[in-house]
Amino acid sequence: MKAKIGLFGFGAVGQGFYEILNSMNGTAPGHVARICVRDRYKTRPLSPENFIFEPAEILNDPEITHIIEVIDRPEDAFIIVKKALELGKTVISANKAMLARRLPDLLKIQQQHGGKLLYEASACGSIPIFQNLEHYYAHGEISAVEGVFNGSTNYILTRMDMDGLDFDEALGLAQQLGFAESDPSLDIDGHDPASKLVLIAAHAFGQWVEPAQVVTFGIRNIRRADLEFAKANGQKIRLLASARKSATGALQLLVLPTLVGPDSSFYALENEYNGILIQSKFIENQLLTGKGAGSLPTGFAVLSDLAGSVKNGSSRNNRPLQLQRKTPHFFETLRVYCRCPDAGLLRQLPFEKILRKEAGESGFQAEAEIAAVNLAPVIVALRQNGGFLAGMASSPAHAQIQSNVSLVSAPV
Repeated sequence: MKAKIGLFGFGAVGQGFYEILNSMNGTAPGHVARICVRDRYKTRPLSPENFIFEPAEILNDPEITHIIEVIDRPEDAFIIVKKALELGKTVISANKAMLARRLPDLLKIQQQHGGKLLYEASACGSIPIFQNLEHYYAHGEISAVEGVFNGSTNYILTRMDMDGLDFDEALGLAQQLGFAESDPSLDIDGHDPASKLVLIAAHAFGQWVEPAQVVTFGIRNIRRADLEFAKANGQKIRLLASARKSATGALQLLVLPTLVGPDSSFYALENEYNGILIQSKFIENQLLTGKGAGSLPTGFAVLSDLAGSVKNGSSRNNRPLQLQRKTPHFFETLRVYCRCPDAGLLRQLPFEKILRKEAGESGFQAEAEIAAVNLAPVIVALRQNGGFLAGMASSPAHAQIQSNVSLVSAPV
């Protein structure tokens, strides 16, 4: 039996899904019966008669069994998904911001009314991370999950590094190619990977953390001096999201630019590609990579959920996701790179110790150690003053590289 689909949204992801579905001819798992959009006057690749503008026309149609929600407004998305689940429909969502805030509520509604909620497309584009965590790692005793979770920022960093573009030029190019939105704040300020991290941590550890509790610093303030520092060290800068569990079960969630060397799993990850490194007790490290941005890769993730739902009743295990609401704890001491506009501010930041520093045209560049619990005030101060912060790997290869850097070790 093929699904009769109500599609909400016809932006990049909606169009990608629609294109893939209609290219499958007789093998497609369903067909789109109606497409609901918000803007009546926006130019689209289909003629106007293909669109409706009232959600109720889809939600109240008893023949529509599957709702696909790929709109950009979290509040509107929640209303649609909630109502569809209450009606017992299968819902496929790509809205990571909405899910990161409301997943526990939606899981309750799903249980009460018998609907099904699927959201593989909400994190890391074409990488089937939730299916891997729920099936392959169901008994894997995961200790950490980290990676590049945002294709837009990875594309920007790649073009800055490889083509010598400044930040605004690289961002504009990402927007032209559809990797970044017209308002890119969620990407470049790190909120998009933070939302994905919340969802991934929920499946990896069974713990629920509010997105606002994830310590987050994006790449908005990155400058040429930061990239040159990384290059002088034989490294690149990547925006990494990480969830780590301590020996006592405490969970630490960070989104932070990080200097990675050739020994890192993320060093060769370029352009819009995402990568997720899963660390577990029995198989140690496993790296999953794939395109994390773009119409077709994310549209394919939507299709995967649809096909699994039609074939098996669900694309995931039948066991319900059990979540414990937790407050994150920050237990590590990190080595970081910091670019600070002036020495006075650098002295005020709560570093454990400043290892080395030097003055340049862009202010002071320093290597320091900081307790993760003290990251938040440092991030606020640097964000407000145009500074930059990045984690530094602590591998032996990294230590060898660092020995060649001529930073001045004078006190601040």
